[in-house]
Amino acid sequence: MDEVYRHRYAGILPALLAVVVLAMGVAASVLARDHSRQREHSLVENAFLAETDRMLAVIDRQLDAYAVVMRGLQGFFHGSNAVDYREFVTYARALQATSNVAGLQGIAWVELVRREELAAHLARIRSQLPVDYHIHPDGDGEVLAPIAFIEPLAGDNLAALGLDIYRTLDARTAANLARDSGDIVISAPIVLAQDRLREPSPSFVMYLPVYAQGTVPDTVAARRAQTIGFVDVPFRVVDLMAGLRPEINPVIDLDIYDGEPADSDSVLFNSDTISHAERAAAGEWQQRRSVTVGTRTWVLLMSTTPEFRAAIVVPGQSLQLLLAGVAASLALALLVLRIARGRDRSERR
Repeated sequence: MDEVYRHRYAGILPALLAVVVLAMGVAASVLARDHSRQREHSLVENAFLAETDRMLAVIDRQLDAYAVVMRGLQGFFHGSNAVDYREFVTYARALQATSNVAGLQGIAWVELVRREELAAHLARIRSQLPVDYHIHPDGDGEVLAPIAFIEPLAGDNLAALGLDIYRTLDARTAANLARDSGDIVISAPIVLAQDRLREPSPSFVMYLPVYAQGTVPDTVAARRAQTIGFVDVPFRVVDLMAGLRPEINPVIDLDIYDGEPADSDSVLFNSDTISHAERAAAGEWQQRRSVTVGTRTWVLLMSTTPEFRAAIVVPGQSLQLLLAGVAASLALALLVLRIARGRDRSERR
């Protein structure tokens, strides 16, 4: 009887040994797969964080470039007793802003005009400009704020020439905030005069005051009394982003909002048609960043995409590692089983 049991256990032992080898191999393969996944996640996450930092810096730098152009023109006006159209154009073209600064629609000079000075203003500006000049829309305000100069003075910008920005509430509010603060202020999203006859596109105008004494007065009352006009820089968000396209990663989903994303009216830019909620549901990495633009805050929502992840790691690499490990474990288990059974047969003889 003992001999029967001994032979029975001896027959089972090779199979048990093979199962143990297979189990250990599969366990090691699973651990290797998990380690590979963690490494892939870390690579994608680090690459994504680095890319979001870079994209934010690109947008921030571009908006700073707008501010540099505006301050340069402000300094030009502050350093002159009076600036005529020829001098304005010469300086603006020397900046090459509309050709070198992405998204800039133009550079304009808004001159404050009291009602009693209107006739003299019209005569002076008309004598300098190569095109017809009239102030629009009509109004009965005591102070007008027409765009007297704009560069380039061609194409869509012709529609903005003579526009009284004080007749548009959002523009007037932003300009007066700039006047009182002595700094750059950006309007709420606005329809540019250049776009009145085309499909609306999220746009803004940045304002920087120019003072009669050539410096920013110390008090709000003095600033209001000494403001003679504004540097005016209009831009479309779609043009801004189009100009930055070579520096923006095309496989990162980017949405930009003027304020909180919960407000559907605050959307300024979508890089694609897939929402961030859908990206989150698909397990993509996401980042929320913000950038201050004048006195407003833009919120940037960024998500990874399958294309971004594929560029960082080989798709399915962890699964391939698991399958290869399981296959190797199975082959080793079969080898162990064969060797053990062969040894058992030899011992029986």
